[in-house]
Amino acid sequence: MEKVFLKECFLTDIIKYDALSVWEKLMIGKELKLEFNSTLYNSGKKCIFANLIDDSKGTQKIGVLTEEDVKMIDQIMSMGWEDVFSCRISQVDNEATNDQRIKVAIYIQRCPKSK
Repeated sequence: MEKVFLKECFLTDIIKYDALSVWEKLMIGKELKLEFNSTLYNSGKKCIFANLIDDSKGTQKIGVLTEEDVKMIDQIMSMGWEDVFSCRISQVDNEATNDQRIKVAIYIQRCPKSK
């Protein structure tokens, strides 16, 4: 299936989640699964988690998209269209600050044309 590049963005809150415990598995090109959550900890704040899919441990949250990035795609995901998006790690930087250590590229899957 074809895909179209949407945007590149940083993951935040990597220390709150499992990013550091799976750091050696976070390589450029690694696919992540985006997960929409309509409210984060009952705060009313919408968020989109980035999850690493690990065969041995299942799915692990490694961070969240920034609020600004969430605004861009939350309406589509909240309609149940989470599978429209794909996500891959585009940068892992050991020297950067925690909110800029992991960058991801987000793509929209192109729908097949009707026959």
